[in-house]
Amino acid sequence: MALYPAPCPSHAEPTLQPSYFTSSLYVESLRTDIKHLVPLYQEQYKARNTEPPFSVFKTVWRSQGWHFLHLRVFDDRTRERFLNTTFRLFLEKSKKPEPPFTQVTALLALYTLYSTQPLGTTPALWNLKHITIPVDQYHDLQELDATLSGTEISALCPTVSFILKYFQKHCVFLLLPDASLFPENPRSLPREIHVDRGLIASLDPSSTKKKGRPTRNDKTRKAKSAVDSLESWLDKTQPLAEHSPALTQSKADDYQLLKSQLLMAIDGQKSDSEGHSAIVKANQLVLQRLQEVQAYVPQASDSLSRQERESAGVGRVESAMEDLAQGLNTGILGLLEGSGNR
Repeated sequence: MALYPAPCPSHAEPTLQPSYFTSSLYVESLRTDIKHLVPLYQEQYKARNTEPPFSVFKTVWRSQGWHFLHLRVFDDRTRERFLNTTFRLFLEKSKKPEPPFTQVTALLALYTLYSTQPLGTTPALWNLKHITIPVDQYHDLQELDATLSGTEISALCPTVSFILKYFQKHCVFLLLPDASLFPENPRSLPREIHVDRGLIASLDPSSTKKKGRPTRNDKTRKAKSAVDSLESWLDKTQPLAEHSPALTQSKADDYQLLKSQLLMAIDGQKSDSEGHSAIVKANQLVLQRLQEVQAYVPQASDSLSRQERESAGVGRVESAMEDLAQGLNTGILGLLEGSGNR
Protein backbone atom coordinates (compact mmCIF):
# COMPACT_ATOMS: atom_id res chain seq x y z
CA MET A 1 0.00 0.00 0.00
CA ALA A 2 1.51 3.35 -1.10
CA LEU A 3 1.74 6.22 1.35
CA TYR A 4 1.15 9.72 0.00
CA PRO A 5 0.30 13.08 1.54
CA ALA A 6 -3.36 13.95 1.74
CA PRO A 7 -5.09 17.23 2.61
CA CYS A 8 -6.29 17.64 6.18
CA PRO A 9 -10.10 17.91 6.37
CA SER A 10 -9.96 20.54 9.16
CA HIS A 11 -7.86 23.69 9.47
CA ALA A 12 -5.60 24.33 12.44
CA GLU A 13 -6.95 26.72 15.05
CA PRO A 14 -5.20 30.11 15.06
CA THR A 15 -3.23 30.80 18.24
CA LEU A 16 -1.30 33.80 19.52
CA GLN A 17 2.44 33.35 19.75
CA PRO A 18 4.03 33.87 23.20
CA SER A 19 6.12 36.74 21.86
CA TYR A 20 2.94 38.78 21.36
CA PHE A 21 2.55 39.20 25.14
CA THR A 22 6.04 40.66 25.53
CA SER A 23 5.66 42.97 22.54
CA SER A 24 4.64 46.61 22.56
CA LEU A 25 1.23 45.66 21.14
CA TYR A 26 0.20 44.01 24.41
CA VAL A 27 2.48 45.67 26.98
CA GLU A 28 1.64 49.27 26.11
CA SER A 29 -2.08 48.51 25.83
CA LEU A 30 -2.17 46.82 29.23
CA ARG A 31 -0.22 49.64 30.85
CA THR A 32 -2.81 52.06 29.50
CA ASP A 33 -5.65 49.93 30.87
CA ILE A 34 -4.03 49.75 34.31
CA LYS A 35 -3.47 53.49 34.28
CA HIS A 36 -7.16 53.94 33.45
CA LEU A 37 -8.24 51.52 36.22
CA VAL A 38 -6.61 53.54 39.03
CA PRO A 39 -8.64 56.79 38.74
CA LEU A 40 -11.86 54.81 38.22
CA TYR A 41 -11.37 52.93 41.45
CA GLN A 42 -10.26 56.09 43.27
CA GLU A 43 -13.43 57.88 42.17
CA GLN A 44 -15.69 55.02 43.28
CA TYR A 45 -13.77 54.61 46.55
CA LYS A 46 -14.40 58.23 47.50
CA ALA A 47 -18.05 58.12 46.42
CA ARG A 48 -18.82 54.84 48.26
CA ASN A 49 -16.60 55.21 51.32
CA THR A 50 -19.12 53.40 53.53
CA GLU A 51 -18.74 50.13 51.63
CA PRO A 52 -15.85 47.67 52.02
CA PRO A 53 -12.93 48.77 49.78
CA PHE A 54 -12.49 45.39 48.13
CA SER A 55 -16.21 45.16 47.34
CA VAL A 56 -15.99 48.51 45.56
CA PHE A 57 -12.91 47.32 43.66
CA LYS A 58 -14.66 44.16 42.48
CA THR A 59 -17.50 46.27 41.11
CA VAL A 60 -15.07 48.43 39.14
CA TRP A 61 -13.11 45.35 38.04
CA ARG A 62 -16.18 43.68 36.56
CA SER A 63 -17.61 46.87 35.05
CA GLN A 64 -14.44 47.29 32.98
CA GLY A 65 -14.47 43.67 31.81
CA TRP A 66 -11.30 42.62 33.61
CA HIS A 67 -12.94 39.35 34.72
CA PHE A 68 -12.82 38.17 31.09
CA LEU A 69 -9.02 38.42 31.04
CA HIS A 70 -8.57 34.71 31.83
CA LEU A 71 -10.50 33.80 28.68
CA ARG A 72 -7.97 35.52 26.43
CA VAL A 73 -5.60 32.55 25.93
CA PHE A 74 -6.06 28.78 26.29
CA ASP A 75 -2.82 27.41 24.84
CA ASP A 76 -0.51 26.35 27.70
CA ARG A 77 2.74 27.73 26.31
CA THR A 78 1.22 31.09 25.36
CA ARG A 79 -0.86 31.28 28.55
CA GLU A 80 2.27 30.98 30.70
CA ARG A 81 3.85 33.98 28.98
CA PHE A 82 0.55 35.88 29.11
CA LEU A 83 0.12 35.44 32.89
CA ASN A 84 3.76 36.12 33.71
CA THR A 85 3.74 39.36 31.74
CA THR A 86 0.38 40.50 33.14
CA PHE A 87 1.37 39.89 36.77
CA ARG A 88 4.69 41.63 36.15
CA LEU A 89 2.94 44.75 34.83
CA PHE A 90 0.66 44.84 37.88
CA LEU A 91 3.69 44.54 40.15
CA GLU A 92 5.28 47.37 38.18
CA LYS A 93 2.57 49.70 39.46
CA SER A 94 2.77 48.41 43.05
CA LYS A 95 6.32 49.57 43.70
CA LYS A 96 7.82 52.90 44.67
CA PRO A 97 7.78 55.73 43.64
CA GLU A 98 4.17 55.18 42.52
CA PRO A 99 1.54 57.00 44.66
CA PRO A 100 0.17 54.90 47.56
CA PHE A 101 -3.31 54.62 46.05
CA THR A 102 -1.85 53.37 42.75
CA GLN A 103 0.19 50.79 44.66
CA VAL A 104 -2.91 49.57 46.50
CA THR A 105 -4.96 49.37 43.30
CA ALA A 106 -2.25 47.33 41.59
CA LEU A 107 -2.06 45.00 44.62
CA LEU A 108 -5.84 44.47 44.59
CA ALA A 109 -5.73 43.73 40.86
CA LEU A 110 -2.83 41.32 41.37
CA TYR A 111 -4.71 39.44 44.08
CA THR A 112 -7.97 39.36 42.11
CA LEU A 113 -6.37 38.07 38.95
CA TYR A 114 -4.34 35.43 40.81
CA SER A 115 -7.17 34.13 43.00
CA THR A 116 -9.68 33.90 40.13
CA GLN A 117 -7.62 31.62 37.90
CA PRO A 118 -10.00 28.92 36.57
CA LEU A 119 -9.58 25.55 38.28
CA GLY A 120 -11.10 22.17 37.41
CA THR A 121 -11.97 23.12 33.84
CA THR A 122 -12.29 20.65 30.98
CA PRO A 123 -9.93 20.78 29.22
CA ALA A 124 -7.67 21.97 32.00
CA LEU A 125 -6.19 25.47 31.78
CA TRP A 126 -2.59 26.19 32.76
CA ASN A 127 -2.39 28.10 36.06
CA LEU A 128 0.42 30.18 37.48
CA LYS A 129 1.53 28.92 40.89
CA HIS A 130 4.27 31.41 41.74
CA ILE A 131 4.70 35.08 40.83
CA THR A 132 8.31 36.15 40.37
CA ILE A 133 9.34 39.35 42.14
CA PRO A 134 12.73 40.98 42.89
CA VAL A 135 13.61 40.79 46.57
CA ASP A 136 13.88 44.58 47.06
CA GLN A 137 10.43 45.09 45.57
CA TYR A 138 9.09 42.33 47.82
CA HIS A 139 10.34 44.14 50.92
CA ASP A 140 8.72 47.39 49.77
CA LEU A 141 5.46 45.55 49.19
CA GLN A 142 5.51 44.11 52.72
CA GLU A 143 5.78 47.65 54.11
CA LEU A 144 2.82 48.98 52.13
CA ASP A 145 0.28 48.64 54.96
CA ALA A 146 2.60 50.55 57.31
CA THR A 147 2.98 53.27 54.67
CA LEU A 148 -0.79 53.71 54.48
CA SER A 149 -1.30 54.17 58.21
CA GLY A 150 -1.92 57.79 59.12
CA THR A 151 -2.88 58.79 55.56
CA GLU A 152 -6.24 59.63 54.00
CA ILE A 153 -6.57 56.08 52.72
CA SER A 154 -5.72 54.34 55.98
CA ALA A 155 -9.04 52.49 55.71
CA LEU A 156 -7.35 50.30 53.09
CA CYS A 157 -4.81 48.95 55.59
CA PRO A 158 -6.87 45.87 56.69
CA THR A 159 -7.47 44.87 53.07
CA VAL A 160 -3.79 45.27 52.18
CA SER A 161 -2.72 43.30 55.26
CA PHE A 162 -5.09 40.46 54.40
CA ILE A 163 -3.79 40.21 50.82
CA LEU A 164 -0.15 40.24 51.91
CA LYS A 165 -0.82 37.50 54.49
CA TYR A 166 -2.66 35.47 51.84
CA PHE A 167 0.34 35.69 49.49
CA GLN A 168 2.70 34.73 52.28
CA LYS A 169 0.55 31.82 53.51
CA HIS A 170 0.25 30.29 50.03
CA CYS A 171 3.90 30.98 49.10
CA VAL A 172 2.82 32.89 46.03
CA PHE A 173 5.93 34.97 45.50
CA LEU A 174 9.12 33.48 44.05
CA LEU A 175 11.95 35.79 45.08
CA LEU A 176 14.54 36.90 42.56
CA PRO A 177 17.79 38.86 43.09
CA ASP A 178 17.76 42.62 43.43
CA ALA A 179 16.02 44.55 40.63
CA SER A 180 19.25 46.42 39.85
CA LEU A 181 20.61 43.11 38.48
CA PHE A 182 17.68 42.78 36.04
CA PRO A 183 16.89 39.17 37.03
CA GLU A 184 13.53 38.96 35.23
CA ASN A 185 13.02 37.41 31.81
CA PRO A 186 12.77 39.31 29.55
CA ARG A 187 15.13 41.92 30.96
CA SER A 188 12.72 44.76 30.19
CA LEU A 189 9.26 45.21 28.71
CA PRO A 190 8.36 45.51 25.93
CA ARG A 191 10.94 43.25 24.36
CA GLU A 192 9.58 43.36 20.81
CA ILE A 193 8.69 46.75 19.32
CA HIS A 194 5.95 46.82 16.71
CA VAL A 195 6.53 49.23 13.82
CA ASP A 196 3.75 50.00 11.37
CA ARG A 197 4.59 48.89 7.82
CA GLY A 198 3.08 52.08 6.45
CA LEU A 199 5.57 54.08 8.51
CA ILE A 200 8.46 52.01 7.16
CA ALA A 201 7.27 52.58 3.61
CA SER A 202 7.04 56.34 4.15
CA LEU A 203 10.56 56.44 5.61
CA ASP A 204 12.04 54.32 2.81
CA PRO A 205 11.20 55.87 -0.58
CA SER A 206 12.96 53.02 -2.43
CA SER A 207 10.39 50.52 -1.12
CA THR A 208 7.58 52.18 -3.10
CA LYS A 209 9.54 53.56 -6.06
CA LYS A 210 8.07 52.59 -9.41
CA LYS A 211 10.09 51.52 -12.41
CA GLY A 212 10.15 53.61 -15.55
CA ARG A 213 9.30 57.24 -16.07
CA PRO A 214 6.99 58.90 -13.56
CA THR A 215 3.46 59.54 -14.77
CA ARG A 216 1.77 62.95 -14.72
CA ASN A 217 -0.12 61.90 -11.58
CA ASP A 218 3.15 60.92 -9.88
CA LYS A 219 4.66 64.30 -10.75
CA THR A 220 1.60 66.15 -9.50
CA ARG A 221 1.54 64.12 -6.27
CA LYS A 222 5.26 64.76 -5.67
CA ALA A 223 4.86 68.47 -6.35
CA LYS A 224 1.89 68.69 -3.98
CA SER A 225 3.88 66.90 -1.28
CA ALA A 226 6.75 69.38 -1.75
CA VAL A 227 4.37 72.34 -1.54
CA ASP A 228 2.77 70.96 1.62
CA SER A 229 6.20 70.49 3.20
CA LEU A 230 7.14 74.04 2.26
CA GLU A 231 3.91 75.43 3.73
CA SER A 232 4.41 73.53 6.98
CA TRP A 233 7.97 74.86 7.17
CA LEU A 234 6.74 78.41 6.55
CA ASP A 235 4.16 78.02 9.32
CA LYS A 236 6.92 77.11 11.77
CA THR A 237 9.18 80.00 10.79
CA GLN A 238 8.74 83.60 11.79
CA PRO A 239 7.42 85.88 9.00
CA LEU A 240 9.90 88.38 7.62
CA ALA A 241 7.49 91.26 8.34
CA GLU A 242 7.86 90.68 12.06
CA HIS A 243 11.55 91.59 11.91
CA SER A 244 12.49 95.21 12.43
CA PRO A 245 13.36 97.27 9.27
CA ALA A 246 16.75 98.16 10.74
CA LEU A 247 17.64 94.52 11.16
CA THR A 248 16.45 93.65 7.64
CA GLN A 249 18.42 96.51 6.09
CA SER A 250 21.49 95.48 8.06
CA LYS A 251 21.30 91.97 6.68
CA ALA A 252 20.87 93.30 3.14
CA ASP A 253 23.95 95.51 3.55
CA ASP A 254 25.93 92.56 4.89
CA TYR A 255 24.88 90.49 1.90
CA GLN A 256 25.93 93.21 -0.57
CA LEU A 257 29.29 93.58 1.15
CA LEU A 258 30.00 89.84 1.17
CA LYS A 259 28.94 89.55 -2.49
CA SER A 260 31.26 92.35 -3.59
CA GLN A 261 34.14 90.80 -1.63
CA LEU A 262 33.48 87.46 -3.30
CA LEU A 263 33.42 88.95 -6.81
CA MET A 264 36.67 90.80 -6.14
CA ALA A 265 38.33 87.66 -4.78
CA ILE A 266 37.48 85.54 -7.83
CA ASP A 267 37.74 88.33 -10.44
CA GLY A 268 34.11 87.74 -11.35
CA GLN A 269 33.82 90.98 -13.32
CA LYS A 270 36.45 89.91 -15.89
CA SER A 271 34.96 87.83 -18.72
CA ASP A 272 38.15 85.80 -19.25
CA SER A 273 38.72 84.83 -15.59
CA GLU A 274 38.00 81.49 -13.92
CA GLY A 275 35.71 83.26 -11.47
CA HIS A 276 33.52 84.52 -14.31
CA SER A 277 33.33 80.96 -15.69
CA ALA A 278 32.22 79.69 -12.28
CA ILE A 279 29.49 82.37 -12.11
CA VAL A 280 28.21 81.31 -15.55
CA LYS A 281 28.04 77.66 -14.47
CA ALA A 282 26.20 78.62 -11.27
CA ASN A 283 23.66 80.61 -13.29
CA GLN A 284 23.10 77.67 -15.64
CA LEU A 285 22.65 75.25 -12.72
CA VAL A 286 20.06 77.48 -11.02
CA LEU A 287 18.15 77.91 -14.29
CA GLN A 288 18.17 74.15 -14.88
CA ARG A 289 16.78 73.42 -11.40
CA LEU A 290 14.05 76.04 -11.80
CA GLN A 291 13.05 74.55 -15.15
CA GLU A 292 12.81 71.10 -13.53
CA VAL A 293 10.53 72.49 -10.83
CA GLN A 294 8.41 74.22 -13.44
CA ALA A 295 8.03 70.90 -15.30
CA TYR A 296 6.47 69.33 -12.19
CA VAL A 297 3.83 72.05 -11.88
CA PRO A 298 3.22 73.35 -15.42
CA GLN A 299 -0.29 74.57 -14.55
CA ALA A 300 1.19 77.14 -12.16
CA SER A 301 3.17 78.91 -14.90
CA ASP A 302 0.30 78.67 -17.39
CA SER A 303 -1.91 80.77 -15.12
CA LEU A 304 0.58 83.70 -15.22
CA SER A 305 0.51 86.45 -17.79
CA ARG A 306 3.45 87.01 -20.14
CA GLN A 307 4.59 90.08 -18.22
CA GLU A 308 4.48 88.17 -14.90
CA ARG A 309 6.49 85.27 -16.35
CA GLU A 310 9.19 87.65 -17.58
CA SER A 311 9.45 89.58 -14.30
CA ALA A 312 9.54 86.61 -11.90
CA GLY A 313 10.59 82.97 -11.72
CA VAL A 314 12.25 81.25 -14.66
CA GLY A 315 11.63 84.17 -17.04
CA ARG A 316 13.48 86.59 -14.77
CA VAL A 317 16.45 84.21 -14.44
CA GLU A 318 16.60 83.69 -18.21
CA SER A 319 16.65 87.47 -18.73
CA ALA A 320 19.39 87.80 -16.08
CA MET A 321 21.50 85.22 -17.93
CA GLU A 322 21.08 87.19 -21.15
CA ASP A 323 22.42 90.26 -19.33
CA LEU A 324 25.32 88.14 -18.08
CA ALA A 325 26.14 87.00 -21.63
CA GLN A 326 26.19 90.63 -22.77
CA GLY A 327 28.53 91.56 -19.90
CA LEU A 328 26.02 93.92 -18.29
CA ASN A 329 26.07 92.31 -14.80
CA THR A 330 26.65 89.05 -12.92
CA GLY A 331 23.32 87.38 -13.78
CA ILE A 332 21.37 86.02 -10.83
CA LEU A 333 23.88 87.57 -8.42
CA GLY A 334 22.63 90.95 -9.57
CA LEU A 335 18.89 90.37 -9.18
CA LEU A 336 18.74 92.88 -6.32
CA GLU A 337 20.37 95.47 -8.60
CA GLY A 338 17.74 94.91 -11.30
CA SER A 339 19.40 92.20 -13.36
CA GLY A 340 16.94 90.60 -15.81
CA ASN A 341 14.29 93.23 -15.16
CA ARG A 342 12.70 94.24 -18.44
